[in-house]
Amino acid sequence: MPDEGSEREPPQSSWGAVGRYSGHGLTIVGSICLFMAGGWWLDGKLGWRPALTIVGALLGGAAGFYGMWRDLVAGSREKPSGPRR
Repeated sequence: MPDEGSEREPPQSSWGAVGRYSGHGLTIVGSICLFMAGGWWLDGKLGWRPALTIVGALLGGAAGFYGMWRDLVAGSREKPSGPRR
């Protein structure tokens, strides 16, 4: 007989998981493209090609992976379901 305090969330449907993980991929690609475009624009203004484009791509990748990590690792920690006694 299960405890009342050990309630678990029902498993996510396979389509829900596909949506969640493809969203992570799009976030990584989007952040890389956005930061890379910003670096490319700054390179054009400052004449430093391709230095800031490369830096922008690296920062975008770091930002995308941080967002994915935050959702997968930090978001998976169990939150207390009731008041502490």
